[in-house]
Amino acid sequence: MAQSLDLGAIAGQHRRLVAGIRSARITHLAEEARALHATNLWDFTAPKRLALLVCLIHQATISTRHEIVQMFIKRMSKLTDRAKQELERLRKEERATTEHLIEVFTDVLQVSHDAQDPVETSTQIREVLAGHLRSRQSFDPKRACQAIY
Repeated sequence: MAQSLDLGAIAGQHRRLVAGIRSARITHLAEEARALHATNLWDFTAPKRLALLVCLIHQATISTRHEIVQMFIKRMSKLTDRAKQELERLRKEERATTEHLIEVFTDVLQVSHDAQDPVETSTQIREVLAGHLRSRQSFDPKRACQAIY
């Protein structure tokens, strides 16, 4: 009667079973097992058959882990690229808002400096602000103030 192998037990213990064996030897045995047809494994003695299967499982585990890590790295790279693009978009948007606020502040300072009467100053500042709001429909003063703080 042929001996049966518990592949589940082998799969969980493959690291312990290949401990102390040179990696070149493990690779060689795994390649040999990969080249064989399943029925040809019965031509080997039980220890040799076990060694071939353990090395094959060990190599497959390493290969699978490597592929998973590569997929993770690619995914993280894509996320990083998207985050960089979003950051650049936000920087441009904030820069435009800041430049507009500086332009408005410059105009308000100019009006404040040139005006003699406080009532006239107040009226001119409102006109300057209204003009800037009309020229920039998407400008939201509340959002602009939040961007600064």
